[in-house]
Amino acid sequence: MTKALATVFSAVLLTAGATAFAQTKNVTREGKNGGVREVTRTRSEGTVTTEKTVTGPGGKTATSERVRDTDGSDGQRGQTVTQAGPNGRTRSASQTWTKNEDGTATRERSATGSEGRTRSSTTTIGNGQATKTVTGRGGQTRTRTRTRQ
Repeated sequence: MTKALATVFSAVLLTAGATAFAQTKNVTREGKNGGVREVTRTRSEGTVTTEKTVTGPGGKTATSERVRDTDGSDGQRGQTVTQAGPNGRTRSASQTWTKNEDGTATRERSATGSEGRTRSSTTTIGNGQATKTVTGRGGQTRTRTRTRQ
């Protein structure tokens, strides 16, 4: 293999009897130091999934997966990211935007660290005010409201 090796594979999969389609793109590259990086991206019905795998010259592997909802047809958009390092530790984060019937928008976020502790927040924006509620890793909750003057 050469250092500038780049293999691109693209396939379109048609589901029998369905109007939706999935498109997959796979890219593999070899780094200068002998490591290999592989990225697979799949698009299907408003969802984009990206999976990355990196293998170092010593054989250790790290992975990540990102799932995004891009169309928002159900009133929600968002993404989830999960990462696993070569030492076996995993962390994840997610974010969702929702349009509410009263004209406000809500953003929910959460993150879980490699120790398993979770932090989350909810923000509601609209109608002249913003309210944010944060729950820390220790379980304490704080709420703050701002009102337009």
